[in-house]
Amino acid sequence: MTQIGILLQAAYKINIEVFLTFGLVVAIIIAARFFDNNKKRFLFFGIGAILGIPLSYYFQSEMVKNKMGGVSGYLQNFDQILRNSDLIGNVVISIIIFAIVGGVIGYFIDENEAKKEK
Repeated sequence: MTQIGILLQAAYKINIEVFLTFGLVVAIIIAARFFDNNKKRFLFFGIGAILGIPLSYYFQSEMVKNKMGGVSGYLQNFDQILRNSDLIGNVVISIIIFAIVGGVIGYFIDENEAKKEK
């Protein structure tokens, strides 16, 4: 069994929402240590991770999109999405992708500001 499978089994034994929230907090703490003095990188990493939750709607199958009736319905029924093991992978991947994209955008902003200061 993969590490992700083990983590998902642990998540189902405890409350999945608590597990996901804890994971986001740990990721933000790690990002804060990694990005250290680069405030834009950290800010955009966090914004990307948070935006990854509603934008994960676009990574779901057409069946889920039709059942939820849009992003607002998706967010209202997000607890059902988190309880479905087939759908949670798309949510996690979306959060990771958008966090990385946000971190990259913050990196280029930090680099641009560093060039202006020199």
